[in-house]
Amino acid sequence: MIRKRRGFTLRNLSQVCGISYSNLCNMENCKTSPSLNTLVNVCEALDAEILIKEKIRE
Repeated sequence: MIRKRRGFTLRNLSQVCGISYSNLCNMENCKTSPSLNTLVNVCEALDAEILIKEKIRE
């Protein structure tokens, strides 16, 4: 898990991103989907990037 590899706990990542601990926990457990803005904030904190792939239709 990238969060753990980067040395973040849920609590300190939520503080860095400015989102609630419970919201971040729910996102990590696929119980809720983040807004694009929240996703960008989390990716910036984790030094990760968002990749969008084209869906190939047959």
